[in-house]
Amino acid sequence: MAKSITFSFSSRLQAPREQVAAHAFSWKGVNEELSPWIRMSGDDTLRLPLEGIKSPGQALFSSILLLFGLLPFDLHKLFLYDADPESFFDERSSSLLQKRWWHRRDIVEDGEQQCIVTDTLEIEPRLPFAGPMVRWFARGVFAHRHKRLQKKFGGHLLSA
Repeated sequence: MAKSITFSFSSRLQAPREQVAAHAFSWKGVNEELSPWIRMSGDDTLRLPLEGIKSPGQALFSSILLLFGLLPFDLHKLFLYDADPESFFDERSSSLLQKRWWHRRDIVEDGEQQCIVTDTLEIEPRLPFAGPMVRWFARGVFAHRHKRLQKKFGGHLLSA
């Protein structure tokens, strides 16, 4: 059995929570954060929370992860457990490469025109020996995402 990988990143951004949430909870925003290394297939007009969630943990759709936006390397099945359009989402999913993928993003106010974005992840790779590579890759992806957020809104990393 593969050991779970856990980590989090927090950034203080120089923008109101509502503005950051409008970006960060949209499919277009997710792909902007991942660019240019990864793109997730999906509808760029999609926003979280999604309409039509009948029960927590309902499978919503699948997304192909594309390295450099071209090369498929994983198929991610999205399950949204809970979300608020201005403050958080809690996604617990699986993919071909990950037995369990839990990602929670919180956006909290921090003064009048600032907010803190925190991504918390827990990942269980399907292959027990893949842990170190998955940790390296996932931490790199989220370090990149936070750099992109900081560039877009201004701000700095609080913790990694």
